[in-house]
Amino acid sequence: MSSDDADFLAMPQPLNRVVPNGTISLTPDALVDKPEMAVVVTRIFATWVEIEQQLAVILYRIMGGDHAATLAIYGILETQTLRKVALEAVAKATLPPEDYPVFLAMLAAAERVATPRNQLAHWPWGICPERPNDILLLAEPEFLEQREIKRAALWSAENSDGEKPDLRDFIDLQHINPAHIQTYTLPDLRRSLRDIQEAHEIIRLASYLLDSNSILQIERGSDVAQKIRAELLQKLNSKRLFREAANQIAVGQSNNRPKTDG
Repeated sequence: MSSDDADFLAMPQPLNRVVPNGTISLTPDALVDKPEMAVVVTRIFATWVEIEQQLAVILYRIMGGDHAATLAIYGILETQTLRKVALEAVAKATLPPEDYPVFLAMLAAAERVATPRNQLAHWPWGICPERPNDILLLAEPEFLEQREIKRAALWSAENSDGEKPDLRDFIDLQHINPAHIQTYTLPDLRRSLRDIQEAHEIIRLASYLLDSNSILQIERGSDVAQKIRAELLQKLNSKRLFREAANQIAVGQSNNRPKTDG
């Protein structure tokens, strides 16, 4: 197996599967001594910013209206979920029926690669002293929040006139369950970057096909438009993420069709 194949097959794992009985130290400086990993993480963030900008461009290209107004409305929607809902609503109402599955596959590809970026951006970072040089730890925020809630409840009980909490309860709360700690190696990060870059290219190609002001839409019945459309679809289907998403959408649509007696 080549190093590229190994990178492609790598998947982030909970710490307890990677380093049994490994210890955890949460710190924002987790990548200070891991320059290769830091560069890849930076590229993941930078590419994701471009993906978000491209999705905004997709919206006004589909609508074909006032670009500034469209982007202003899109910018008000602060969460990825709200922006997805807005994109889907506009696409469903505006696109020709044969183009809507292309849009859905494009959006699904972008959603599929969002998880590593979201974890890197929103989960606390850490290191594992047993493997300090090749693993980045990311801690589930929900788990840490629940731990703090339990700690606050214990402190409140200790300061009340009621029964004092057991000291062992405080000690237990110092322990971070490694099942709630995700580990990223350099191959994991490289794979995530490669997928995000592929999603970026998928959105770029799809934007040409879905643009309401392009020759593909204005003269969609012409030989020239059909040829360009076929070439774009061929390029899109050469991308693994798009191809897999399109296949899943096709299967879902097939399963949802009403069955007839025959």
